[in-house]
Amino acid sequence: MTGRVGRAPRVNPFSTRFVEPGAIPYHLPGGVAGLADRFRADGGRGELVGPHGSGKSTLLASLLPLLTDFTVRRARLGTSNRTLPPDLWPLPGPRPLLVIDGFEQLGWFARRRVVRCCRRAGAGLLVTTHRSVGLPPLHRTDVTPAALAWVFDRLVPPADRGVLDGFDPALRLRAHRGSLRDVLFELYDRWEDWNAASGAAPTGCGPSPASVTLAGTPPPRVPPCSRSPAAPPASAPARPAASSSASAG
Repeated sequence: MTGRVGRAPRVNPFSTRFVEPGAIPYHLPGGVAGLADRFRADGGRGELVGPHGSGKSTLLASLLPLLTDFTVRRARLGTSNRTLPPDLWPLPGPRPLLVIDGFEQLGWFARRRVVRCCRRAGAGLLVTTHRSVGLPPLHRTDVTPAALAWVFDRLVPPADRGVLDGFDPALRLRAHRGSLRDVLFELYDRWEDWNAASGAAPTGCGPSPASVTLAGTPPPRVPPCSRSPAAPPASAPARPAASSSASAG
């Protein structure tokens, strides 16, 4: 797809590729390494707690590479998948670690069973959850307006800063109940409207954000591609329905 003659297509800075877990590391004062040390000190047990869309999965993606002394088995749960895989047990060794992204999706009895089985197997347990489940707390991913502005500084190139004119980060964060992911959904649409109104070339590519991050570097420019729809939320060019799966934050 081409735009005006002599103007290169532009890419939405709030596209999935720029904000998905693992694309940009989680920003934590003092670094994520301190969480890894605390996790080991707590016997390989811990929870990352925060509201929907606040960056739990992004933090998990930054933390797991630091836990190389564990043998990790990971499960991701969401509203469309609330059961653990049948082949989860027994956990691999040595020093097994079970990681469950979206632990709150399990019922009380299932959660207690997981904790009990890990204890009996001598395995570690690391979970993300919307509310505390009684494991040692590692970090709470509440998003502040200052953190949101920090994200914008790293996601939005100077040429696209106009999309933030008149945008109140604190107000929009409250409107979305602390979900940075939903704020980025809104900004994806806002950027598309702003880009079209400014007369710039079409983006030609870029799904709306399916996940959330709290850190990073400015996104690179990428070549344009076809704007064919795909299944949401990971690759639809239009704003998809927000996922409530904890695996996205």
